[in-house]
Amino acid sequence: MPAAPLPDRVDADGAETDPREDQTEANARAIAAAETFRATARRQKALGSLPLKTEPGPPMTLGNAVAAKVRLIVWCRDCGHQVEPVPAEQAQHYGVETAVLDWRGRLVCSKCGSREIDMVATGTRR
Repeated sequence: MPAAPLPDRVDADGAETDPREDQTEANARAIAAAETFRATARRQKALGSLPLKTEPGPPMTLGNAVAAKVRLIVWCRDCGHQVEPVPAEQAQHYGVETAVLDWRGRLVCSKCGSREIDMVATGTRR
């Protein structure tokens, strides 16, 4: 069955238009707007005027981890041993003001003795 021809449209002046032409014009306007946006962003970046989304805050401490109720998942990069220490116990032992990254630097794998430790702090519950 042959495709039906597209109906003609009438513009504000009463002239008939093809709807495919309207789509082409809309695409051209969208492309021009995107190019303008990209050019503006490149100019701002070149001038160093792109603002940060948010200012970085202080590093998380063990006390912050306890207050935020995050899980600390720690693993050894050498042997793969993984543990989830209780943040409150760690804060009590190392101090609530100890930065989590500093605390990680003190850790030693209880299985192989390696200091190649990695970790993640997550808010998801087990």
